[in-house]
Amino acid sequence: MFLNKGISILFPMAILVGCGQPKDIRDRSDSSESYAHPVFDSVVISEEDASDSIFVSGQSVIFYAPSAKELAKFTIDNATREGVRKAIGEFAYYASIVSDSLKSKNIPVYFTENPHIVFDQGSYSYDIEHDNNSSLLGLILFNGQDQPVVLPGMQTHFSVLSAVNDFFSMNTAGTIPLLEYFDEVDTHTLHIYSSHSDILNQTGQKINPNYYPKFGTKLSSRADKYHMSMYAYHKFKLEDSLVAIICRVPSMYDESAIKLYIWDQQAESVLDQIELAENVWNEQWIMVKDSWISLTPDQGLFSLVQRKREARMADGLRSETDSLYQWNWTNSGFKQMPVSELLIDNYRLKDWESYQEPQSPAEITFVDEDYVWLPLETGDLTWENIIMQLPKPFKQIKEPVESTLVKGQVDTLVTISQTNVSFKFYRSPIGTLIIGGNVSTPVIKFKNGLRVGLTKKEIAPMFNRLNSSPIPDVVRIRSKQGDRTISCFFMNDSLNSIEFTNYIH
Repeated sequence: MFLNKGISILFPMAILVGCGQPKDIRDRSDSSESYAHPVFDSVVISEEDASDSIFVSGQSVIFYAPSAKELAKFTIDNATREGVRKAIGEFAYYASIVSDSLKSKNIPVYFTENPHIVFDQGSYSYDIEHDNNSSLLGLILFNGQDQPVVLPGMQTHFSVLSAVNDFFSMNTAGTIPLLEYFDEVDTHTLHIYSSHSDILNQTGQKINPNYYPKFGTKLSSRADKYHMSMYAYHKFKLEDSLVAIICRVPSMYDESAIKLYIWDQQAESVLDQIELAENVWNEQWIMVKDSWISLTPDQGLFSLVQRKREARMADGLRSETDSLYQWNWTNSGFKQMPVSELLIDNYRLKDWESYQEPQSPAEITFVDEDYVWLPLETGDLTWENIIMQLPKPFKQIKEPVESTLVKGQVDTLVTISQTNVSFKFYRSPIGTLIIGGNVSTPVIKFKNGLRVGLTKKEIAPMFNRLNSSPIPDVVRIRSKQGDRTISCFFMNDSLNSIEFTNYIH
């Protein structure tokens, strides 16, 4: 649903899920190694392989990913497989943005699951098999003449567009003085913000990468490693040879941070800096920062107010902070000022309302000794207490079990069951040792009124741990030692079943 019709999509839409959520690329390894190898004269594709091949000629950008069939072959757990599916969906979303951006340049963008990608170069071709690639996802750039370049791993639309510009030599203009990239401020007040909802309209003018080292080794290295860029916004003069310049720079996921640098024209170096705006979000954390700048150009001074609002999700609980900061530029550095007379409501963040709240975890586990040891109104989950609640008739099956503790002793495994109810009792001469069970019917009523069929809203007041946060679809209540666990499974907002595991009596 995110994909533009202008992009050639060559894999099933069924695996596109979880679009729109950024992935953390902070520790992603960077590799310039190409997995393309030349095949001289021509590439011979058998009839069997022809259906698994895509033939490309001329300038092209190709996003590749495994098919659902390939993904099923990997020996990974379901959670990892689902994560890859979500990454594929997000990657496809970025591809659609790139496709729109490259329409005017007549460079086609493809998204393929085919294991064989053949690049036509007349007398010979290159054959890339991405199933031999060390990365499941990746990007291939082809200019129609030279060897294709492979960029393995997750790429955002910002990093892709930067890599495309560099590869196809779209930025051919010579180096201009740094300050010429910036526009003069024509107002005494500025609201600086970074908004993911319209960040494509805040591009600014891309600064020549030759200037990046002037802004610090860390920023320059990150820009190079993740194919990010710096974009010039505003400038205004201070005293002597100093100029304040504002630009968007690489951050955690893309170029979402906006910083103000104090630039010394004589030394051609950064004297000081401060972050004005940032916009970061993932499943567990949202952070939005805006700044408001007030200029006194006749004195070459300025002040700024920052508002930073954060929301975090941990153990199913959402916590939020909202803070103001004030700074004055004093010609020798930034001096923090008190904010006691400022009203936070006077500084409205540009992009906070556009966010959804951080998602609740898929499940939550908490300790409630009293409940797991005495889960029924009548007490523990004993043989007698269960039978008292079960309407007749019910089934009772006894099976002999050789004891693993006493040699030669035969114990009994007793199963009591009814439609949607099953309990197993392990009985020995010393009594009932272990019970486990599953209930998916309201006939068994538990302490505090808990029973199958209740809604999350009805259940929330029964446990303090659930009353102050959204209830996920799996709630586990356990003892301190973990020797008793009650698992509640919800479906369509209602309690669907209750399971008892590791339940020692």
